[in-house]
Amino acid sequence: YCCQADVMDGSVMKESVAQQTASWIAERAKTQRVESVQLVFVGGEPLLHPRRLEMIARDVRKSLEGSGIGFGFTLLTNAAFLDQAMVERLLPFGLSKAQITLDGDSSTHMLSRISKKGEDTFERVFQNAIAASKKIEVAINGNYQASTIGGFVPLLDLLKAAGLPAGSSIKLSPALAALGAPRVAEGLAATWSDSAAEYQIALYDEVLRRGVHESAPNTVGPC
Repeated sequence: YCCQADVMDGSVMKESVAQQTASWIAERAKTQRVESVQLVFVGGEPLLHPRRLEMIARDVRKSLEGSGIGFGFTLLTNAAFLDQAMVERLLPFGLSKAQITLDGDSSTHMLSRISKKGEDTFERVFQNAIAASKKIEVAINGNYQASTIGGFVPLLDLLKAAGLPAGSSIKLSPALAALGAPRVAEGLAATWSDSAAEYQIALYDEVLRRGVHESAPNTVGPC
């Protein structure tokens, strides 16, 4: 259901563009006299290109040295590559948070999150998420569809049993099939991947029942 298909064409940011991006961000931060810069790397999957990510983070951080402006960055990731080695690799560059997508438990995640090689990624992603939560802030994101809604309450119990920190955020919402707000006149299924919006309230209650922070249930977005 990935809405990024609307804008992705297989190209990758060139090194020169990465350098220009970092320079622009740092100079803009200084001009506006901000307290800190918090970047969010999205994709596709940003960890397919860790060197480019490191380049931008390194250059922004270096440019801000001595300015009193703080720096950190967040990943929006499927966490397939966010193992312990990757976390340790990115920490010195300013990694502070990862939003990780889990579409239910092992019985449903594989329905929407299977790898290009046909592999079930649930166990790998789940273990990476729990391990990463010991080093950085981890926010769990889940995008349900009619075929996967049954796996989300079991996922909450699995996360609690595995020791996801109490302060972690969990957001469960209908999957979007396109960028932008759904157009109700065309039918919710056309843009929300056959995802009934009213389930979001019930899942919100289940998250709160387990003592975990949740975003407001009226927020819907990609990833």
